[in-house]
Formats: sequence, structure tokens, C-alpha cells
Amino acid sequence: MLSTTETNKLIAQLTATEKKILGFIAQGFENQEIADVTYNSERTIRTHVSNMLAKLCLANRTKLAIFALQNGFANLSEIKLQHVNPIA
Repeated sequence: MLSTTETNKLIAQLTATEKKILGFIAQGFENQEIADVTYNSERTIRTHVSNMLAKLCLANRTKLAIFALQNGFANLSEIKLQHVNPIA
């Protein structure tokens, strides 16, 4: 577990755009949905996600979402839940 100082140093490496995208990821948005909301291409969003994973030393998008929630980029009440209809 990182100290607050270490975490703050990692967060300081992120651009304003990456921080905004991180909030969307924490809320459960897919890359295309983030692209639509931010008026970017999906490829641009994928690049931002890859850059954030590298900067934060995280292995995958799930860990990125957890990091975002733990550090106040979104809260649990903002998470977008998708209900899938079971196969009959």
C-alpha cells in the first residue's frame, strides 16, 4: 500500500484530461462512451488509459478504476450499473 505522499506524487503526474477520464472509468464508462462525452476518438481514450496505467504502475483497467475510487475521482453513488438480461 502506498503512502499518501507517494499516491499524491503519482496523481500529480496525470494531466487534467487523464484525471477527467479516470473519473469516467471509475464510474464504469467504456472507452467509446468516454470518447463520446469528451468529443475525442476512442483511440485517443485508449492512449490516455494506457498512459495512466504506465504512470500509476497499474496492471489493468479494473485496478485503475479501484485506484480512482480510492482517491476520490468518483464515488460509489456515481457508478453506472448495467443490467444484463439473463438468457431464457
